[in-house]
Amino acid sequence: MPNRQKERARNSELPPQQCDVCDQWYCNMYWECNNPECTGCLNKFRDCVFNTTNIDTIVNHNVYESTILTNYLRSMNLSVDDMFRECIVRVLNSLYTCSIKPTYLGGGAAAVRPGVPPHIVTPDTVVCKYCSVRALRGLVYQYRRDIPRNQLPENVVTRPDCYWGRNCRTQTSKLPHAMRFNHVCEQTWFPPA
Repeated sequence: MPNRQKERARNSELPPQQCDVCDQWYCNMYWECNNPECTGCLNKFRDCVFNTTNIDTIVNHNVYESTILTNYLRSMNLSVDDMFRECIVRVLNSLYTCSIKPTYLGGGAAAVRPGVPPHIVTPDTVVCKYCSVRALRGLVYQYRRDIPRNQLPENVVTRPDCYWGRNCRTQTSKLPHAMRFNHVCEQTWFPPA
């Protein structure tokens, strides 16, 4: 794959080859993938395509909170794509913000870059599939948080908030804890600085 970064700096019409967040190289925007099933390994965030396989644990990596969201979407006749489009509108209207920690993909595993501030993702940020799902997580959390309580089942809204909120590590490994406490809330014990 030819490195066209210097040419792109002079000519913004050339398609990007690199994810703006993780700096990985991809050829699909440059060479245009011909695979009809390809949803694009590199896209502007607004052009990303998500489906139900992307949301099994999308809310805090928590299966139960994600199921609540899925059930809500189904009850409102909304698709994952509908929710994503609504989130993009809310970002454009400054109601939501989207930032993710930059990573590098080394040896097949992603690692957070120490000391590097979070990357602000806008609808026009060029992201790979991996980073797009990470950015979607932040938007979906805000979307789930903003669902009116009267549109959720009573057993969901009557749960007490977990002291650790969205930062709770137990919510991902212990389903009874995830079901007993609300994790779509901020941490109240030892809040992060």
